[in-house]
Amino acid sequence: MKIYTPKSKANVQNYISNNMIYVGFNCESSVFKFPETRKSVSKLVDRKNITSHIYYSGAEATAYPINPTSYVYPQTSVNLYKDETTSEDILKEKGWELNTNDIYQLIGDRGATYFTVSILVNKDDENRVKIAEDLSKTMNDMGMFNTITKCSSQEFINRIKNGSYDMFIGETEITPNGDLSNLLSGDNVLNYYNADCDALLSQLGTLTEIDDIKKGWAD
Repeated sequence: MKIYTPKSKANVQNYISNNMIYVGFNCESSVFKFPETRKSVSKLVDRKNITSHIYYSGAEATAYPINPTSYVYPQTSVNLYKDETTSEDILKEKGWELNTNDIYQLIGDRGATYFTVSILVNKDDENRVKIAEDLSKTMNDMGMFNTITKCSSQEFINRIKNGSYDMFIGETEITPNGDLSNLLSGDNVLNYYNADCDALLSQLGTLTEIDDIKKGWAD
């Protein structure tokens, strides 16, 4: 989440905005239709390094699509550094193996699915390009073969809308009430569908009591 610094000669108080930089996966792609591949790559996102060395502490690391200052943000301890060991374990537990070319593959009834993807990024955003490059190197070193597709802002938007991507480095503004429908429900940019998730999001929109809202987010 980005930190906003007001421009003024008066005393300055930074605050965490609702702008979120995130890695998005196309849930209809041949590789990321599997939950384990999405979870595995998410473990390779070095959130602490991104906030300290790319945004120079101008952002706050978070493991959830929730503002860290929000009262619904989980208080449990979560690793915000990349975790290659856990990432590897997640894939292997679901049957992914390194082939002779040191690329992960999954053998199924219809043949092999190779972990070969492209990372889409807006070339005009230097920070997001750096995020893509760091993640790309980590993935390739582990056998998750990928290339980076750098494109203009308009092409980036068009390809996301058309579903012409495997994964991307994106940015969105989380609404004050924490509505994640644009990411997880309906005609969303990730092509993600889960009936239980839709039901929970709908339920969250009806809650008014703080304790009920906290429990809803925890669920």
